[in-house]
Amino acid sequence: MTGHEFAQRLVDEGLDPAELPAKAALYDRAANVLADAGGASNAWWVPGRLELFGKHTDYAGGRTLVSAVPRGFVFVSSPRTDDNIVVTDAGNGEHVGLGQARLPLSGWRRYADVVARRLSRNFAGRSPGVTIAFASDLPRASGMSSSSALVVGIATALIERRQLSRTEVWRRDIRDLCDLAAYLACVENGSGFGHLAGDAGVGTHGGSEDHVAMLLGLPSHFSAYAFAPVRHIRDVRLPSEWRVVVASSGVSAEK
Repeated sequence: MTGHEFAQRLVDEGLDPAELPAKAALYDRAANVLADAGGASNAWWVPGRLELFGKHTDYAGGRTLVSAVPRGFVFVSSPRTDDNIVVTDAGNGEHVGLGQARLPLSGWRRYADVVARRLSRNFAGRSPGVTIAFASDLPRASGMSSSSALVVGIATALIERRQLSRTEVWRRDIRDLCDLAAYLACVENGSGFGHLAGDAGVGTHGGSEDHVAMLLGLPSHFSAYAFAPVRHIRDVRLPSEWRVVVASSGVSAEK
C-alpha cells in the first residue's frame, strides 16, 4: 500500500479531501521505518478527541459530547518471528522494546509499555512479536488525547497480531466497540474490566470518552455518550456552515 492509497481510504470514510497529502506523508514516514523489516503489513489511523461539552466527567459516570478530529496518528506494523514488541516514533527515531524494561519508562514509551504488559497478562499464552512504527500530526500535551490515541493504536496492533478478538477470554467481556473503548480506558487507568484483571496503569485515573471518540466517532458529527458503563445516547450532525476552531493556550498538558 502507498501513502496515497492509505490516505484515500481515510477520505472514502469521511476525512476532508484536503487532508489527503498530509496523511499520505504520515503513512510514508511511518512505513519507511519498517522498510528493513519487510515493509508494513497493516496500517491504522487513530484520531485525536475533541470534547464540546461534558467537563471530562466520564470517569465519574457523567455525560459528554465528543468528536474525533482530523489530526491523529498513523500506525503501521509488521510481524516478527520472535515474541518481541518493538515500537518506533518515526518523527524522531526514538524506539523501545516493550515488556522488557526493568526501570520505569517515561513519556510515550510508558504508555506503550503499559498496554503491552496489560494485554500480555489478560491474554496469557498469545505472544507473537510485532514491530510497530507511528507518525503523528496531533499536537502532544495539547488536551486532545494524544496519550490515549497512542494507547488505542498500540493496542490495535497487538490485538490484530495476536488475534485476541478470536479468543474466548475476549468474547467473554468485550462484545462491541463500546466495550473495547471501556476496556482500553481501563488498560490506561489500571482498573479491572469484567474478568480482565487490572494493574497500576499509567498513573492517571481518566475515563473512556477519549477512547470512545476515537473508536466510535462519526464524520461531521458530535456524539453524546454516558459513561461507567459506556452508553450511546445520540449522534448530532454538525451543520455544514459551522466550523470548530481549536486554539492552544500554550500551556503543556503533560500526563
